[in-house]
Amino acid sequence: MKKYFLYIIMISISIFLIYEGLILQKRNNYNINIIKERILYYNILVNKNDGLYKDKDTYYFKGEKVNNYLKIFNRIYRIVSFTNKEIKIISNKNEAVFFYGKNNKFENSNINIWLNKTSNDNTGVYFDSINNIDKYLIKKNNEKYFSILNYQMYKNSGADKGYLNNGESSFIIDNLNNVKIKGENGKVKDNVGYNTASGIRVVFDLKSNLKVVKGQGTYNNPFIIEDNDNKYINRYVKLENDMYQIFFDKNGILKLRSNTVLNKKINFTSEYSKFNPLNKNNIAYYLNNEYYNTLTYKKYLKECSFQTGEVMDNYNYLDIYKSKISVKVGLINIFDLNISNFLDGYYLVNTSKNSSNIAFRYNKFGDIVGDNSYDINKILPVVCISKSDIIKGSGTLKNPYILE
Repeated sequence: MKKYFLYIIMISISIFLIYEGLILQKRNNYNINIIKERILYYNILVNKNDGLYKDKDTYYFKGEKVNNYLKIFNRIYRIVSFTNKEIKIISNKNEAVFFYGKNNKFENSNINIWLNKTSNDNTGVYFDSINNIDKYLIKKNNEKYFSILNYQMYKNSGADKGYLNNGESSFIIDNLNNVKIKGENGKVKDNVGYNTASGIRVVFDLKSNLKVVKGQGTYNNPFIIEDNDNKYINRYVKLENDMYQIFFDKNGILKLRSNTVLNKKINFTSEYSKFNPLNKNNIAYYLNNEYYNTLTYKKYLKECSFQTGEVMDNYNYLDIYKSKISVKVGLINIFDLNISNFLDGYYLVNTSKNSSNIAFRYNKFGDIVGDNSYDINKILPVVCISKSDIIKGSGTLKNPYILE
């Protein structure tokens, strides 16, 4: 009996070693410095449960526990699928939250013109957040780079039992190109109106031959693609004891949002007005006087523009550009790139034309709500600095950029 068990153990070890040898031989055939090859190196094909699947020439991830995290442009994405030519990825979290607008087709929605550049200079906020875009991305779908989560990829990932159900509310495109909502619980809902606000999970195609610096595809050790062109968006700057995150980079000016809300809460205004630093009863006056005078790093702050256009009856994205103001301290606007993981309760810079006393803020679920402008809410300051004033640091939380 003892010899029998020993025999069984020896056979099991032999089978294991043969299997490991085959896996090692397979892995030795991959160039792990190339993203597509590295994904295959660290993932074994499966035909059930969580993991990497293959359908003809396309590989795709399905399930909750999959090693498909990827970092590029200082942001975390999830790998949806890939072929020999392209890697389809989606932002791990919402990269903005805003109103859908009146047109129920994606092509004419606020989402599309926020993502993609048109002849209007104010379009393409997301497009403008990536430098040298043709070096990394493949242009598809009627000459547009970006789209959002769609129903087919959500279904292939396992739907509410898959990795794309991240607990956030996000817009999703159905098979007829209509936009719906994926709720926090992962269920898809039909109730999308022009004034519906939800999150933007950005989808695009990377070139499959991009070089990888390191990583194994896990949350703590994502695949990191070499990127020397995007050093500022989503990076951190430390001004004295205050930490900020960069969300805008243009013409040598960086726009930063505070990494924490202020201890003080105030109302937006006690009487009707937009964001107005000349009105002593307005949040803009407080930020650019009382708050500004407490800052020990005032000499670094630049006056810059904030889009203060009102949200009109049609909830059109471009309406916010109908008015602007130049100040030293402002607030996030509804359509700013906002990759921050906390959206709870702070005021946005835009007000509503529909009512003389409505100001907008995020609630604890990351949705946009309209409050009475005299309600007390949190404040998240936004400031601008010159890129040329940065003298050291790598822009990470542990090693933020420091000014001279």
